[in-house]
Amino acid sequence: FKARADDASKEMNRAAEAARRAGASSLRAYAEAANYSVQAQSAYGRKQYTEAAQDFAQARRAYDASARDAQELASRKTPTVASKPADTPPAAVATAPPLTPAPPPPTPMVEAAAPVVIAPLPSAPAPKPVVDEEAAVRQVVARLKQAIEQRDLALYKRLRPNLKPDEERRLRDAFQNVTSQQVDYLVDSVSVEGDKATLRVTRTGRVSGQAVPAVRQVLHLVRTENGWVISEIGQ
Repeated sequence: FKARADDASKEMNRAAEAARRAGASSLRAYAEAANYSVQAQSAYGRKQYTEAAQDFAQARRAYDASARDAQELASRKTPTVASKPADTPPAAVATAPPLTPAPPPPTPMVEAAAPVVIAPLPSAPAPKPVVDEEAAVRQVVARLKQAIEQRDLALYKRLRPNLKPDEERRLRDAFQNVTSQQVDYLVDSVSVEGDKATLRVTRTGRVSGQAVPAVRQVLHLVRTENGWVISEIGQ
Protein backbone atom coordinates (compact mmCIF):
# COMPACT_ATOMS: atom_id res chain seq x y z
CA PHE A 1 0.00 0.00 0.00
CA LYS A 2 2.95 2.35 0.59
CA ALA A 3 4.15 1.72 -2.96
CA ARG A 4 0.65 2.52 -4.27
CA ALA A 5 0.62 5.72 -2.26
CA ASP A 6 4.03 6.71 -3.68
CA ASP A 7 2.83 6.05 -7.25
CA ALA A 8 -0.37 7.99 -6.64
CA SER A 9 1.68 10.89 -5.22
CA LYS A 10 3.83 11.00 -8.38
CA GLU A 11 0.73 10.99 -10.61
CA MET A 12 -0.80 13.80 -8.53
CA ASN A 13 2.35 15.93 -8.76
CA ARG A 14 2.43 15.56 -12.54
CA ALA A 15 -1.22 16.57 -12.75
CA ALA A 16 -0.62 19.54 -10.41
CA GLU A 17 2.29 20.76 -12.57
CA ALA A 18 0.16 20.46 -15.71
CA ALA A 19 -2.65 22.40 -14.03
CA ARG A 20 -0.28 25.20 -13.00
CA ARG A 21 1.12 25.44 -16.54
CA ALA A 22 -2.44 25.69 -17.83
CA GLY A 23 -3.09 28.65 -15.46
CA ALA A 24 -5.67 26.84 -13.32
CA SER A 25 -4.41 27.88 -9.86
CA SER A 26 -7.28 30.37 -9.40
CA LEU A 27 -10.06 27.90 -10.19
CA ARG A 28 -12.26 26.13 -7.65
CA ALA A 29 -11.25 22.65 -8.86
CA TYR A 30 -7.59 23.52 -8.21
CA ALA A 31 -8.40 24.57 -4.62
CA GLU A 32 -10.30 21.31 -4.07
CA ALA A 33 -7.31 19.38 -5.39
CA ALA A 34 -5.04 21.25 -3.01
CA ASN A 35 -7.25 20.24 -0.06
CA TYR A 36 -7.11 16.57 -1.11
CA SER A 37 -3.33 16.87 -1.45
CA VAL A 38 -2.94 18.13 2.12
CA GLN A 39 -5.21 15.37 3.44
CA ALA A 40 -3.14 12.80 1.57
CA GLN A 41 0.13 14.16 2.97
CA SER A 42 -1.31 14.00 6.48
CA ALA A 43 -2.47 10.39 6.02
CA TYR A 44 0.92 9.46 4.53
CA GLY A 45 2.68 10.93 7.55
CA ARG A 46 0.48 8.79 9.83
CA LYS A 47 1.41 5.72 7.69
CA GLN A 48 -2.22 5.30 6.61
CA TYR A 49 -1.12 4.46 3.08
CA THR A 50 -4.49 3.22 1.80
CA GLU A 51 -6.21 6.48 2.73
CA ALA A 52 -3.25 8.46 1.39
CA ALA A 53 -3.41 6.68 -1.98
CA GLN A 54 -7.14 7.41 -2.27
CA ASP A 55 -6.66 11.11 -1.42
CA PHE A 56 -3.72 11.40 -3.85
CA ALA A 57 -5.96 9.94 -6.56
CA GLN A 58 -8.78 12.38 -5.69
CA ALA A 59 -6.30 15.26 -5.88
CA ARG A 60 -4.99 14.07 -9.26
CA ARG A 61 -8.50 13.92 -10.71
CA ALA A 62 -9.29 17.40 -9.39
CA TYR A 63 -6.03 18.80 -10.83
CA ASP A 64 -6.88 17.22 -14.20
CA ALA A 65 -10.35 18.78 -14.06
CA SER A 66 -8.91 22.22 -13.25
CA ALA A 67 -6.50 21.96 -16.19
CA ARG A 68 -9.36 21.08 -18.55
CA ASP A 69 -11.42 23.99 -17.23
CA ALA A 70 -8.50 26.38 -17.72
CA GLN A 71 -7.92 25.17 -21.27
CA GLU A 72 -11.62 25.53 -22.06
CA LEU A 73 -11.64 29.11 -20.72
CA ALA A 74 -8.54 29.95 -22.75
CA SER A 75 -10.07 28.53 -25.94
CA ARG A 76 -13.15 30.69 -25.46
CA LYS A 77 -11.02 33.82 -25.18
CA THR A 78 -8.69 33.16 -28.13
CA PRO A 79 -10.28 30.97 -30.85
CA THR A 80 -7.78 29.31 -33.13
CA VAL A 81 -8.02 29.16 -36.95
CA ALA A 82 -6.63 26.06 -38.59
CA SER A 83 -4.52 26.74 -41.64
CA LYS A 84 -4.54 24.42 -44.63
CA PRO A 85 -1.14 22.82 -45.10
CA ALA A 86 0.58 23.60 -48.35
CA ASP A 87 0.66 20.85 -50.93
CA THR A 88 4.00 19.16 -50.93
CA PRO A 89 5.09 17.60 -54.22
CA PRO A 90 6.13 13.98 -53.88
CA ALA A 91 9.83 13.50 -53.75
CA ALA A 92 11.44 11.86 -56.70
CA VAL A 93 12.64 8.34 -55.99
CA ALA A 94 15.79 7.27 -57.79
CA THR A 95 16.28 3.61 -58.42
CA ALA A 96 19.75 2.17 -57.96
CA PRO A 97 21.08 -1.17 -59.15
CA PRO A 98 21.14 -3.86 -56.47
CA LEU A 99 24.39 -4.22 -54.61
CA THR A 100 26.11 -7.56 -54.26
CA PRO A 101 26.89 -8.15 -50.55
CA ALA A 102 30.54 -8.76 -49.70
CA PRO A 103 31.40 -12.07 -48.05
CA PRO A 104 31.61 -11.84 -44.22
CA PRO A 105 35.12 -11.73 -42.70
CA PRO A 106 36.37 -14.81 -40.92
CA THR A 107 35.42 -15.01 -37.24
CA PRO A 108 38.51 -14.61 -35.00
CA MET A 109 39.11 -17.08 -32.22
CA VAL A 110 38.49 -15.46 -28.80
CA GLU A 111 39.40 -17.08 -25.53
CA ALA A 112 36.58 -17.24 -22.99
CA ALA A 113 37.04 -14.73 -20.17
CA ALA A 114 36.38 -15.57 -16.53
CA PRO A 115 32.93 -14.46 -15.34
CA VAL A 116 32.81 -11.18 -13.44
CA VAL A 117 30.78 -11.18 -10.22
CA ILE A 118 29.15 -7.85 -9.44
CA ALA A 119 27.92 -7.29 -5.90
CA PRO A 120 24.36 -5.96 -5.74
CA LEU A 121 24.02 -2.31 -4.82
CA PRO A 122 22.07 -1.46 -1.66
CA SER A 123 18.55 -0.39 -2.45
CA ALA A 124 17.87 3.29 -2.01
CA PRO A 125 15.08 4.33 0.35
CA ALA A 126 11.79 5.22 -1.26
CA PRO A 127 11.60 8.97 -1.95
CA LYS A 128 9.22 10.96 0.14
CA PRO A 129 6.26 12.46 -1.73
CA VAL A 130 6.73 16.04 -2.88
CA VAL A 131 4.67 18.45 -0.78
CA ASP A 132 2.66 21.08 -2.64
CA GLU A 133 3.46 24.02 -0.35
CA GLU A 134 0.90 26.31 -2.00
CA ALA A 135 -1.79 23.73 -1.37
CA ALA A 136 -0.67 23.36 2.26
CA VAL A 137 -0.86 27.14 2.74
CA ARG A 138 -4.35 27.30 1.20
CA GLN A 139 -5.44 24.53 3.58
CA VAL A 140 -4.59 26.80 6.54
CA VAL A 141 -7.13 29.34 5.20
CA ALA A 142 -9.75 26.59 4.89
CA ARG A 143 -9.16 25.51 8.51
CA LEU A 144 -9.28 29.16 9.65
CA LYS A 145 -12.73 29.44 8.06
CA GLN A 146 -13.76 26.24 9.89
CA ALA A 147 -12.52 27.52 13.26
CA ILE A 148 -14.45 30.81 12.93
CA GLU A 149 -17.71 29.30 11.68
CA GLN A 150 -17.71 26.54 14.31
CA ARG A 151 -16.50 29.00 16.98
CA ASP A 152 -13.73 26.55 17.82
CA LEU A 153 -11.25 28.53 19.93
CA ALA A 154 -8.90 25.56 20.38
CA LEU A 155 -8.55 25.06 16.62
CA TYR A 156 -8.07 28.81 16.11
CA LYS A 157 -5.22 28.83 18.68
CA ARG A 158 -3.55 25.90 16.91
CA LEU A 159 -3.61 27.90 13.69
CA ARG A 160 -2.36 31.06 15.49
CA PRO A 161 -0.16 29.78 18.34
CA ASN A 162 1.18 33.27 19.14
CA LEU A 163 -2.29 34.69 19.88
CA LYS A 164 -1.99 37.32 22.62
CA PRO A 165 -4.12 37.05 25.81
CA ASP A 166 -6.16 40.16 25.06
CA GLU A 167 -6.78 38.95 21.49
CA GLU A 168 -7.87 35.56 22.81
CA ARG A 169 -10.26 37.24 25.28
CA ARG A 170 -11.86 39.37 22.56
CA LEU A 171 -12.18 36.34 20.30
CA ARG A 172 -13.82 34.26 23.04
CA ASP A 173 -16.32 37.06 23.74
CA ALA A 174 -17.09 37.34 20.02
CA PHE A 175 -17.72 33.60 19.74
CA GLN A 176 -20.06 33.67 22.75
CA ASN A 177 -22.02 36.76 21.66
CA VAL A 178 -23.01 35.65 18.14
CA THR A 179 -25.66 33.09 17.28
CA SER A 180 -24.09 32.16 13.94
CA GLN A 181 -21.19 33.22 11.79
CA GLN A 182 -20.39 32.56 8.15
CA VAL A 183 -17.08 33.62 6.61
CA ASP A 184 -15.65 33.26 3.11
CA TYR A 185 -12.06 33.87 2.04
CA LEU A 186 -11.26 34.68 -1.59
CA VAL A 187 -7.54 34.10 -2.09
CA ASP A 188 -6.17 36.88 -4.30
CA SER A 189 -2.51 35.80 -4.31
CA VAL A 190 -0.15 33.29 -2.67
CA SER A 191 3.61 33.77 -2.24
CA VAL A 192 5.80 31.04 -0.69
CA GLU A 193 9.49 31.74 -0.02
CA GLY A 194 11.26 29.05 1.97
CA ASP A 195 9.68 28.78 5.43
CA LYS A 196 7.54 31.92 5.02
CA ALA A 197 4.37 32.55 3.05
CA THR A 198 2.10 35.54 2.40
CA LEU A 199 -1.54 35.35 1.36
CA ARG A 200 -3.65 38.28 0.25
CA VAL A 201 -7.34 37.51 0.74
CA THR A 202 -10.72 39.21 0.64
CA ARG A 203 -12.93 38.27 3.59
CA THR A 204 -16.74 38.41 3.39
CA GLY A 205 -19.54 36.75 5.34
CA ARG A 206 -22.51 37.13 7.67
CA VAL A 207 -22.70 37.51 11.45
CA SER A 208 -25.95 36.44 13.13
CA GLY A 209 -27.60 36.56 9.72
CA GLN A 210 -26.40 40.10 8.89
CA ALA A 211 -24.00 40.67 5.98
CA VAL A 212 -20.69 42.34 6.86
CA PRO A 213 -18.61 44.51 4.48
CA ALA A 214 -15.78 42.89 2.56
CA VAL A 215 -12.34 43.34 4.13
CA ARG A 216 -8.95 42.84 2.50
CA GLN A 217 -6.47 41.03 4.74
CA VAL A 218 -2.83 39.93 4.53
CA LEU A 219 -2.01 36.63 6.25
CA HIS A 220 1.63 35.97 7.15
CA LEU A 221 2.49 32.29 7.73
CA VAL A 222 5.58 30.43 8.92
CA ARG A 223 6.40 26.75 8.57
CA THR A 224 7.06 24.81 11.77
CA GLU A 225 7.76 21.14 12.45
CA ASN A 226 3.99 20.66 12.78
CA GLY A 227 3.16 22.42 9.51
CA TRP A 228 2.17 25.95 8.46
CA VAL A 229 0.75 28.33 11.09
CA ILE A 230 -0.37 31.97 11.03
CA SER A 231 2.08 34.43 12.58
CA GLU A 232 0.17 37.64 11.84
CA ILE A 233 -3.05 38.90 10.24
CA GLY A 234 -3.01 42.45 8.90
CA GLN A 235 -4.71 44.67 6.36
